[in-house]
Amino acid sequence: MSEPSPDEYRNRFSYILNNSADLRPKPLQRNGFSDDHLRDDYRERHGGLELASAEDAYDARIEAMLGSGRPAHAVQVYDREHVRNELDEPLDYDESIRHATGVMTWPVTMDWSALRMILRLIHWDSMECWWCGSVKVRISEVEGYRNFVPVHSLGVTWVYPTCEPCLGRFNADVEGGVRVITVPDMLRPRNTGWPADRFREGGL
Repeated sequence: MSEPSPDEYRNRFSYILNNSADLRPKPLQRNGFSDDHLRDDYRERHGGLELASAEDAYDARIEAMLGSGRPAHAVQVYDREHVRNELDEPLDYDESIRHATGVMTWPVTMDWSALRMILRLIHWDSMECWWCGSVKVRISEVEGYRNFVPVHSLGVTWVYPTCEPCLGRFNADVEGGVRVITVPDMLRPRNTGWPADRFREGGL
């Protein structure tokens, strides 16, 4: 298990994207909105001093949380971008994610929901199914697997990229089907400026 540094955490989960910023939905924009764009909007509504104060307080919470040991809730995504080998290094190109010995563990703070964090971590270039090891052909016009299956237990939500055949088998075995988070689920908040969870239905 690997824990991010405070800088890694802030880079992935900046203040302006969390629930405390309480952003409202913006008009749909295909390529999403940059953090700088959202911060400029926040300054216009609340002022630069308030943003600076809020970011300082957020940074202090991250520092305290990452230094406090095991978090009450954490997210782990079993995708090549987030898993590590026995040396706590990213996998080589020819190593399967199913042979990984470590995974980046992202603590869930009071400013984030687990689902919101997952939507920040998944992406459309996940080429290997965790369950069966099938790998998509790595050419530029082929998207990765679009389905991610979350499994929650003992304060950790594990998230696994899943191919269509495996997902079909799981749905056949589980009454009502399994919970699935998809790439389109991620694109909706990204392309509307990461509005706060209270403006979005659903949760985890």
